[in-house]
Amino acid sequence: MTPVQLIQNLSAMASGPDGSRPSDTLRRLIQIHIGANSVAQQNHSGLARGDDLRLDLELTFQEAIFGCEKEVQIMHLERDGAGGTVQVARALKIEVPAGVDSGTRLRVAGEGDAGANNGESGDLYLYLLAPTEADGWKREDINILSDLKITKAQGQNGDQVTVNTIHGEAILTIPPGTTSGDQLTLKGKGVPKLGYPNQKGDHIVRILL
Repeated sequence: MTPVQLIQNLSAMASGPDGSRPSDTLRRLIQIHIGANSVAQQNHSGLARGDDLRLDLELTFQEAIFGCEKEVQIMHLERDGAGGTVQVARALKIEVPAGVDSGTRLRVAGEGDAGANNGESGDLYLYLLAPTEADGWKREDINILSDLKITKAQGQNGDQVTVNTIHGEAILTIPPGTTSGDQLTLKGKGVPKLGYPNQKGDHIVRILL
């Protein structure tokens, strides 16, 4: 597994809003980079840093929500042992954490181009792309939305129905007097929070008559 590093503020990632710790996988391997551009650098010894590389990585709806392992193929410059560089193809296995979304960026340190004159290698940036809708579900941040059609009798009298969630089937209680457009919530049946997989969003069901 190729380690990927966290670029986001480490002190901010040290604990969640409720004091919980981020997952071990995220703290060991994954660092999320949002909004910072890499800049070619030159160290104090005058050695030129290698170029950063970008690769778009497509995920399925489920892969983005639950995390996955992906293999990517890259071409980058490596030092050839004689002071020069040579283009090399590499296969990297990347562990994508649960809760990522389109726009999330992962940084793989040192997998960019090798620097000139034995300079530091650049980094590889993976730009994640994922759909927001699948199988009747729509993702909004860490919540999942879906529609449920019921009868007038169910709305008037109330009922219990089975709803398909990303975590499997769940029982939804429809209270008496429910009307079209009402939203009912299945707590904790949404998307794992990035870095805190034990914290999950909700599944919100919009009632249609």
